[in-house]
Amino acid sequence: MEALYGQISEVNYINPIILACFTYLSEGARMQFITKFKKHPHPKPQFLHTFSELILGVYLISKGFFAEYEHKFDSEEPDWSILDDFFNVTAIIENVYLHIADKTGKNIDTQKKAGKIAVGYLVNRYDIKHIRLYENVQDKASGYKDLINQLNVPYVVAVSIDSLYPIDDQDMIDCLMSREESLFKLYPYLSGILKFEVFSGTYRFRFFKNIDTLHNIDIPSGFLELPEIF
Repeated sequence: MEALYGQISEVNYINPIILACFTYLSEGARMQFITKFKKHPHPKPQFLHTFSELILGVYLISKGFFAEYEHKFDSEEPDWSILDDFFNVTAIIENVYLHIADKTGKNIDTQKKAGKIAVGYLVNRYDIKHIRLYENVQDKASGYKDLINQLNVPYVVAVSIDSLYPIDDQDMIDCLMSREESLFKLYPYLSGILKFEVFSGTYRFRFFKNIDTLHNIDIPSGFLELPEIF
């Protein structure tokens, strides 16, 4: 695989992960990702966003979904579309890469260069509107409202959590279900949230289902298992 595509990422540990993910994809999808990776080289945030899109799609495929990357609609190209055996769209999955603000990231880099240790960034847990999680998911939920209503299919927002941005499962529950302005109440066409993050060298996924959604879908929680690429 490496002989075929070469060094895609400047970071050595990421390149084997990308190549392992490619074993799940069609040649067309591989070239889409290679084009994006070369356009936004690591470590720019857009590279990591595209990388999280790749991890998301491979997880869906590994769980038996027929997933197509950037399926084209009239004016929209969601990250992943789930198709049936007749190539009809049966669900839309859109990805959010949740990372710390650029200013905070630069401050952390400055601290690290000074010899200090950066463990993470503590968000304000007492007001969900101050958590960027809420705003990012809300933007995705509202942005695809017309398309979802037109297609009448389930809609899931996947949230990729940066390792420096500590969003735990309780934060997700508070944001989605527990408050008066919870996202599941505001957006009943939102079928669920698929949270994923690096965990012990692999990727852990957990699906939070909207029990009052207009369109049901079940995505299993679990871990992404990738083959070793030599």
